[in-house]
Amino acid sequence: MGLPRLTRKRAIFLVLLAVLCLGIFAISMRLEGLTRDRAIAELEKRYDRKVELKSLSIALLPSIRISGQGLLVHQKDLKRSPAFIAVESFSAEIPFWRLLRKPLQLDTVRLQGLRVNVPTGEHKKDKTEEQHQDNDSAVPAFVIDHIIADGTILTILPKRAGGDPLVFDIERLTLRSVGINRPMKFETALKNAKPPGLINSAGNFGPWNEDEPGQTAVSGDYTFRDADLGVFKGIAGTLSSVGRYTGVLERIVIDGETDTPNFALDVSRNAVHLKTQFHAIVDGTNGDTLLQPVKAQFLRTSIVASGGIVGKQGTRGKTIRLDVSVSESRVEDLLTLAIKNQKPPLAGWATFQTRLELPPGPEDVISRLKLDGRFGISSAEFSDFDVQR
Repeated sequence: MGLPRLTRKRAIFLVLLAVLCLGIFAISMRLEGLTRDRAIAELEKRYDRKVELKSLSIALLPSIRISGQGLLVHQKDLKRSPAFIAVESFSAEIPFWRLLRKPLQLDTVRLQGLRVNVPTGEHKKDKTEEQHQDNDSAVPAFVIDHIIADGTILTILPKRAGGDPLVFDIERLTLRSVGINRPMKFETALKNAKPPGLINSAGNFGPWNEDEPGQTAVSGDYTFRDADLGVFKGIAGTLSSVGRYTGVLERIVIDGETDTPNFALDVSRNAVHLKTQFHAIVDGTNGDTLLQPVKAQFLRTSIVASGGIVGKQGTRGKTIRLDVSVSESRVEDLLTLAIKNQKPPLAGWATFQTRLELPPGPEDVISRLKLDGRFGISSAEFSDFDVQR
């Protein structure tokens, strides 16, 4: 006695469904091997470095979903560590119709645990190598419209052994128009250690310099709001800053300004409105910053300084060294910062030139501050007539 018609149809449907599922599973397993090998080959060609990929998985329904773990792009010198690029895990989703496009276009790729360690001072390829590479260039296997890589750590490795790296702790990072031989647009929020806060920035990055990663171009604008200067012993205030930067990873030029409406020294606690404009050069090979110059203004006093924030091999922290020149200042402005009196005891014009040095250390700013220079006062008057008499 045969199965009822409805039951036979259901059985046939289940068998076909099982065969389809097994087929999809088999195709998926096959694609994983092919795609993993293809991805490794494409990345090795793209970065001219050895690539490792721990695992890669593909799901075919309802759309193609790709995920992987343990991606490593090594430095050109395999003996050098850490790895050039390390990704803990990644994921992407591709509609089926995009498989028909060449190159394959990925809409959004999410990266977790991205670490980028940029070497500096790598060799330049000669013209023959560059021409050979250009001739061998072809359409890439895939391009990416949108990358989300929150929690990224970008490290510019020092040029000299034992030097301090320049580290960017990136809380949020979004890259757009990610492709070969063209700049990417980015939006990011960087963690600033001291004073603590988030630096929000947007701009352009690239195109990636394969031969010398440290020479990769970067430019953009930034804002830094409501930073508490109280983390530095001896001073207080709430700082905000805006500006623009341009250059390459090894050498970034910044033009900006700061605004601290309540700047004060602990010795007096008298707040003044401090504004600065600065032109700075950040050396990514050693983390040093050159200030050329800094212009500061508070009350009726203007200050011009140039120098740098530099490190010394074997010493933790940075030392501020500045040549300070003041041609227009008021004695009472300086005394407002330096003494507790609400009314400064002396008024008049002041000029001075000094070499300022502020080494790193746990002591407050005033205790560490070293000054070596000349100071002059003219047209001075005491605020108390009896004292002047």
